[in-house]
Amino acid sequence: MLISNYQERQQRTADKQQRLLTLLRDETWSAAPMMAQWLNLSISATYKTLSRLEQQHLIKVYYVEDLKYKIWGITPDGLLMAWQQDEVMQNRPYFQPSKIKPVMMQHHLDLQQARLNAEQAGWQNWYLGSLLPRQIGKRPDAIVTSLNEQIIAVELERTVKTKKRYEAIFSYYLQAIKQGQYQSVHYVCPSPEFATRLKRLFNLIESVPVAGERVKIQDKHRQKLPVFSLNNWPPKPEKHLIR
Repeated sequence: MLISNYQERQQRTADKQQRLLTLLRDETWSAAPMMAQWLNLSISATYKTLSRLEQQHLIKVYYVEDLKYKIWGITPDGLLMAWQQDEVMQNRPYFQPSKIKPVMMQHHLDLQQARLNAEQAGWQNWYLGSLLPRQIGKRPDAIVTSLNEQIIAVELERTVKTKKRYEAIFSYYLQAIKQGQYQSVHYVCPSPEFATRLKRLFNLIESVPVAGERVKIQDKHRQKLPVFSLNNWPPKPEKHLIR
């Protein structure tokens, strides 16, 4: 709906720009279709917002030749403006096109879609695993707080690992869950077919290595490592679990 009041239009524009900078201070870069969803704007309106931010040198555009695809990333100036006055400023990386790996781009965008899904469902405190301390044994792609206040680790799987590698990862995560670091680990896949096949692979895992021994996997352990397709994640809450 067209906003007739000039000041209201200006405020709405400023709010959209700030929302985009808030996204990019965490995500570093994104693509127009993803940002259009985030801003709840049409693609053409999103391009106008991007153009304004480019003119202010708060973001910059990069054309990925290998994929024939444009992405926009936050600049050092943009990071400076991405924090509200009442927020504690944190270290974040700025956009450096030389560090972009085309093979990982879709993973990055799918993870942004997972974040959007989670926040639209009311989940909170999304935090990228890449920002967690490096000394952590296994950093998930992200962590997030569910509606029933559980800390969920998120793994966005676009390619399959070996069964042996998954055994080692399961061992780490199950011990982290036992220690209360997470309540569960959600594996999120780009399609229902991939999710189904990954579940079948996970079902082949009967034990995991712990302190030089093999520990048998039980159903109670598998329930802590569910697999979802991106279009069905996060799961709808059971009413009796919501506080």
